[in-house]
Amino acid sequence: MVGFILGLGDRRCENILLDTNTGDVVHIDFNCLSEKGKTLEIPERLRCLTQNMIDGLGVTGVEGVFRIACEMTMQLLRDNKDSLMSILDALIHDPLVEWEDEKRKTIPKSQWKWGLGAVKSEVSTGDLVEMLIQEVTDAGNLSEMYPGWAVWH
Repeated sequence: MVGFILGLGDRRCENILLDTNTGDVVHIDFNCLSEKGKTLEIPERLRCLTQNMIDGLGVTGVEGVFRIACEMTMQLLRDNKDSLMSILDALIHDPLVEWEDEKRKTIPKSQWKWGLGAVKSEVSTGDLVEMLIQEVTDAGNLSEMYPGWAVWH
């Protein structure tokens, strides 16, 4: 949910690690924030929750603890949207953030605010999480992904 709000891209096997001591999932490489992945030479199309990842969630798949955690996280983000916006404002106006690259299109700073639309939306948290889960579990997404993403790993 946080990755969705931030527009975090480049979530492939090499950027999502598992701490073997604690079992924690650790995200690394935050270079593709604010939908920056859509400006790559081969743009990221859609986020994808593969069948392999769903299988790792156990017998309930996305309908168990995963959905509950998503709903609780989204509700927490909604309840604290003012604090979240103040943090994002600091990133939006940070002169050290790389907003432009010679090889890529310029990323408007206003794109940071797109994810907050979900936080501010009047759609119920449960319905919003349902829409997001439907989007990321759509098998058609796999056909649009960059082959180097290696979804079969």
